[in-house]
Amino acid sequence: MKKGVIIGIIVGEVILLLLLIGSFFIFRSGKEQSGGLSGDMASGTEPFTRYPESIMEAHSEMIVPEQVPGYNIIYLTNDSLSEVETWYNNMMGNAGYQLTGSYAQEDTIIINYNKAEEAPVLLSITSSEYGTSIYLIYGEASA
Repeated sequence: MKKGVIIGIIVGEVILLLLLIGSFFIFRSGKEQSGGLSGDMASGTEPFTRYPESIMEAHSEMIVPEQVPGYNIIYLTNDSLSEVETWYNNMMGNAGYQLTGSYAQEDTIIINYNKAEEAPVLLSITSSEYGTSIYLIYGEASA
């Protein structure tokens, strides 16, 4: 793989991570006021199977590098970090994605998935007193 392509992939993944972190802070206050899992608070295109019995807290479409459309979706569930992580690893693996990186600390897991000819998928799972938040960032593959 050419050095420029590798650098481009790394820069793209860093941008996606920064968007994820920004979304975390933007939508955090809404989650704290939501008070429970009563029903979807947002709607929009869902490029992947939704985590079972989760609700959609936020959805936005965005333009990622090279003018490629993408999605920033936040789900809420009462399940544990490990249950959500296991489910997504299985679901993404069945969809042909490979886990290419992960980072974990006490209450957060960040996972990166890649698939040939597809844009990378960035997933962050965060646990708090309000439940477990699932942050999904996905950019469509460029033509």
